[in-house]
This record gives sequence, C-alpha cells and structure tokens, in this order.
Amino acid sequence: MKYLYTIVMAMLVLASCSENERMVYTDTPGIYFPDYVVGADSLVYSFRMKDTDRDTIQIHVKLLGDLLDEAGEYEVIVSENSSAVAGKHYETLQHRFTYEADKSVSSFPVVVMKPGAELDEATVMLELSLKATESLSLGYPDRVNMRLMITNQLVKPAYWDMPLALYFGEYSKVKHQRCILLMGHDFPLTKEELIGWGGLNYYSYWMQQGRVVCEYYATHTEYDEDGNIIESEKRQALPAQLIIEYFMVGANCRNAEYIDPKLVPFMYRVHEGPSVQKVKKAETIIKSMNIGIDNIKELCTPKRIREFLISIQESDKFPLISRLIGSSFAKAGYSTTNNGHWGLAASKYGHTTSPDRRFSDTRNQNQLDLFNDIQAGKVTLSPADYEKLKDEVQKEAIHASMMEVKATVIEEEWERTKIVNYMKQFIGYSFIATIDDINSRYIAVTTEDGISGIATYDKVLGDNYQFHVGHFTAVGRKTKQKYKIGNYVKVTVVEVNELSGTIMFSIDQNLTKSIKDMRKGDVLKKERL
Repeated sequence: MKYLYTIVMAMLVLASCSENERMVYTDTPGIYFPDYVVGADSLVYSFRMKDTDRDTIQIHVKLLGDLLDEAGEYEVIVSENSSAVAGKHYETLQHRFTYEADKSVSSFPVVVMKPGAELDEATVMLELSLKATESLSLGYPDRVNMRLMITNQLVKPAYWDMPLALYFGEYSKVKHQRCILLMGHDFPLTKEELIGWGGLNYYSYWMQQGRVVCEYYATHTEYDEDGNIIESEKRQALPAQLIIEYFMVGANCRNAEYIDPKLVPFMYRVHEGPSVQKVKKAETIIKSMNIGIDNIKELCTPKRIREFLISIQESDKFPLISRLIGSSFAKAGYSTTNNGHWGLAASKYGHTTSPDRRFSDTRNQNQLDLFNDIQAGKVTLSPADYEKLKDEVQKEAIHASMMEVKATVIEEEWERTKIVNYMKQFIGYSFIATIDDINSRYIAVTTEDGISGIATYDKVLGDNYQFHVGHFTAVGRKTKQKYKIGNYVKVTVVEVNELSGTIMFSIDQNLTKSIKDMRKGDVLKKERL
C-alpha cells in the first residue's frame, strides 16, 4: 500500500511539472492578442455613428513574460481568409512594428475606410496574425490571431451583457442610438477602453450615464426594432423606492407645516396652478382627438389630471397628451411667502431632505435648527434680526429660482445641440412623427425617437395650406386635406440649422393608420431608422 502511494504521488508530481513547463516561459518573452471580451477574438468597428469615412484603430498586443529591457520588434500578417480588401476597406498594413521597452501593452494602427454604401448592408473581415521575430516569440498559441469586423451598421458592443447591461438594461439598436444621442458619444471600441474611460471613477461614470438613459425611458415611450416598448427599470418603481419617495414628500410637507414662519423665515417650494387659458387649449385639443374627458369634468386639479392620464396610458396618444398637459403647468420656485404647491396638492411644502445636492434643503435645515433652539429658549431673535434674516432668505430664494431656470435652459440647449448635430447625418431620411402643435407659422412635429422639429407651410407637400384659428388645424385650399394635432405623418429631414438649433422637416404624407396598426405591418419598420 505504501509502495502504491509513492507511485501515485510521483505521477502527480510529474504531471504538475509537465503542466508548469507548459505554462511558464523559459525563453524570450512572447506576444499575443488580448481577449476583447472573455473568450472572444473579434473586434467590431462601425462607421454608423461616425461623421467620417476614414478612421484609425489601435490594435492592442500584450506581453507574456518579463518587460523588455530594450525595444523589440514583431510582425503582423494579413490572412488570405480576409474578406476586407486593402486600399478599399483598409490601408495596406506595414508588417513590422516596435514593442517599446518597459511596456506591458503595445499597439499598432489599422486605418479603416468606408467605400460608399457597400457596408450599409454588409460586414467585411480583416484577419490578422502575429509572427515571431528574433526579439519576440509568440505567447498563448490560441491568441495569436484576431479578426477585425468593419461595417456601417450599428453593432451591439461585445461587452454589453457585462458590464453595460448593469447600467443600461437590455440591448436594442434603437436604445443604442438613444444612448449615443444622450451621452454625446458612442461606447468605446474595447472593454479595456470602456473601463479606462472614466478613470478611477469607472463605475460611477457609467452608472451616471446609465441613469440618464433610464430616466429618459421613464418619461418617454420608445420602441425597439421589433416594435416592442423599450422599458426602463425606473418606469415602474419598486415598492421600497415608492415608500422612500412618499416619506421624503411627507417629511418636506411636515417640516414646512411644523415651522412657524412668524418666528423663523422658511424657504418654501411654491407651485402655482396651470394657466387657465393653456388648460382650456389642452382640453380642446384632447377632445378633438376623440379622447373624452367628460368623466372627470375639467383638468382643474392634480387628482383629476392624474386620473385622466392613468385612464389613457395605454393609448398611442399618451406621450403627446402628457407633453401637452405638462406644457400648461407653471414652473415651481422658491419663496419665503407660502403660496402652496399645486402639483403636489400640498398647502405647505419645502425642500429639506436632500442637503447634499440642493442649497434650499441646507438652508431649511438650518432654519429648522434655529426654530427648535428658539422653542427651547436657547436663542432669541429680535424683530430687526428676523427681518434681516427674512430678507437674506428671500434673496437666496430668488437666486435659487433663477439658477434653477438657468440650469434648465443650459441643459436643454446642450441636449438640443447634441440632437441637431446628430440629425445632420439624416438629411433626406424619412420618419414617422406626431403633430404636436399647429399655428399660423408652422406645424410642429415629434418623431417616435423623440426628435422635435417644425415644418413651415411651404414644406407641407401636396397643396397650399392655411391655418384655422381655434380648431388647431391646417387645411389645403384645393384638396381640403386636413392636418390636426395628434395626426401621424410621414416627414423627411430637409434642413438642420446649428445656429438656431432648428430641425426642418417636410410633411410628405398624412397617415391614417394608428401606430399600433402600422406596427403590425411593415410600414413603420421601413420608415424608421
């Protein structure tokens, strides 16, 4: 038995030695291609969202073994299996490259090219192989070949499922386009570049970008290439999130009710009711869409508006009506004079729960502390001191309101700039859109991808159109063709003005089918991106 044990142990030692000999290097350092994704040897480059027909890609090469004391050379060979053509899809490669000393990673450039529209429907492959030289051997045998896929189609990043899905959810090409639009850039080419994009704040950077996208889909209805609604994880808040939100609103209400403004000035969050004129306009337009509001009488209270929106949330018209009602609301602001918060149906309201991100909350927490000290007899506030403090808080309230408006304007202008730059590449492309507004100067439309623009009456094809005041319609003088708010239309991008931030459309056709009906056939898919 002891003899048998010795034999077994000897066999295990020999096997271990054999494995170690296979895994460790005993000669010159070796080179290999890194995994661009775990287990993948392919890298995909797409011109789809690039404003160029020529670009340079850096292909990484890694070192197995000690870092080089002095620079070495390695060779790259283009395989005969490549479908990409030199001089057409890529610049002819030089075969020999330098690997610098004291570097764990090297790279060599590949210049890719887009020959006309060939790559719109096709993908070509450039297969590259590493070749040993006098100064560098080959590393892992299964990592000395890689394929570069070149296309003009929008391609799912190979690393989307991990880690991007953690931040952006399930992939679709429509969502990919939206991510580029909202972020202002495409996702990096490789996983290494993705990680390095945000530096030490890698996770927080992509979490922040993912939050922007999720918040967009929480308020916008958008469909993927298969006609399915793109859902946001925030579209339906978890019970725990709702409880926290209710607690925060409740705390803000209670704190505003608790403090006595006669003793200590308080910075209220005030929100006046909507403009009666705008509400009546919204009601008229909604009724013209054959969506009745008789069951809730008038859109005059937050409760009635909420009930109405819930009742039509499955309608194709829901996004338009939400925008229409939202545009009638006044902007909330700050004041030491309490005028109530109409949107929350609260008699008193003040921000107190987020001092880490809002000045108003910090100020109000200080005021609550002062109020408690006065109540406890620790501090006294003379009438003169009170008036001085109230004046100070009121000035801060005015300033906070102004800065909030400025920040909103800057944010909207920034987003509009990105949208306009994005749409330059789609001049001549057609989309399905909804008419949002009609006035004496133009017809305002919004595409299903959320791109808003206008069509002046000379761009409404087929007739000479005239605006009808009170009915919010445009009618052709000859054909009597009628366009009204809520109509689905086929539009074409005809002009993009970067200075004014305006996207001009022509209206090519009045579509009678609903979005749901079009989605059942091929009409919508042909017209969408």
